[in-house]
Amino acid sequence: MKTKLLACLSLGAAAVLVALGLRAPTRDAKHTLRWPVMGTRAQLTVRGDAAAGERLRPVVQTAYARLDGLLSAWNPDSELSRLAAAGCTDWVAAASAEVRPCYAAALRLAAESGNAFNPRVGKALRALGVSDGGAYAAFDLGAIAKGFAVDVAAREVVRTCSPHAPPSLLLDLGGNLRVVGEGTWKADRGGAIEMFGGTVTNCVIRDGKATAKDRQAGGNLYVNADTALVVDCEISGGEGKNHGGSVCLLNGTIRACTITGGVSYNDGEKYGANIYMQNGLVDSCTVSGGDGYEGGEIYMTGGTVTNCTILANGVTRGSGGGIYMTGGTVTDCFIDGTGGTMSWHGGCIYMKNGTVRNTTCQNGTCTVANNRSGG
Repeated sequence: MKTKLLACLSLGAAAVLVALGLRAPTRDAKHTLRWPVMGTRAQLTVRGDAAAGERLRPVVQTAYARLDGLLSAWNPDSELSRLAAAGCTDWVAAASAEVRPCYAAALRLAAESGNAFNPRVGKALRALGVSDGGAYAAFDLGAIAKGFAVDVAAREVVRTCSPHAPPSLLLDLGGNLRVVGEGTWKADRGGAIEMFGGTVTNCVIRDGKATAKDRQAGGNLYVNADTALVVDCEISGGEGKNHGGSVCLLNGTIRACTITGGVSYNDGEKYGANIYMQNGLVDSCTVSGGDGYEGGEIYMTGGTVTNCTILANGVTRGSGGGIYMTGGTVTDCFIDGTGGTMSWHGGCIYMKNGTVRNTTCQNGTCTVANNRSGG
């Protein structure tokens, strides 16, 4: 099931949160709590009342600590280490009921990937000098344990707040993210998520708002790290004042995502209704329905857009119904302007610099009379 990030909190839900002492999110307030756990840093961000985060922090901390005690390969007293020392071979059956799904998922991923993902890495790690034995000789869940822990903590937050809706929270455990509750997520940049590393996968991210006018924004996502990866997500809506109504990509990779309906709304020039990118990679995505000025769907100064379907069917008040390019590379893409409203130059692509290769452009439209347009 995809994680859902929603845009508004009903008055009824707000009322019960107040009754619980967990007040509804205010328009702008954001409070973040941090602590070390599981060999990384945990963050709990609450939109609205800081006291709500403090009340729920012990719930999240307890879940993380409990799972660390079950799944850690570095802790000799963990359940995983004890099973390894006993020569366990049937990990799913031997593990505690709570963590059996984690073992099962690791083994399934190993089988599906032909052991490209392999939790039984002890010999290889010892050969590299990373481990001197212990649990690594049998099993290592480090690649998925933190993500599993975030999912467990999210369920416990919901259970703790039940029967009422939880406040709007973002759980981050070493880049493994989970959104809980509802609320308006708004920030100077990255209205929903601001990334400097880690992976966001199989999520629904929508209707964020970034208010920065004089710097890169990204209504839903602000991504700025070579190691950042957004994959298999549904990203919709989003408003950014200037750079990237939905996504601002300075570095990193966005792969196999659907990105639609972004709005770049500053009164002046608006760059990239759905995506503004300076560098990085957009791969195998579908981008459509943007509303902006320069770059109805994508505005790019660098980076690579490849294997993408770009439907320039939104509203472009300037140039480049599909893509406005001042640099970068577009390769092996399909760009269709059917149904779009295009005002100035380049119904599919407006290009000042860069490279376009092996790409189909069709049905572009420009509506300004007596102008050098190029449908």
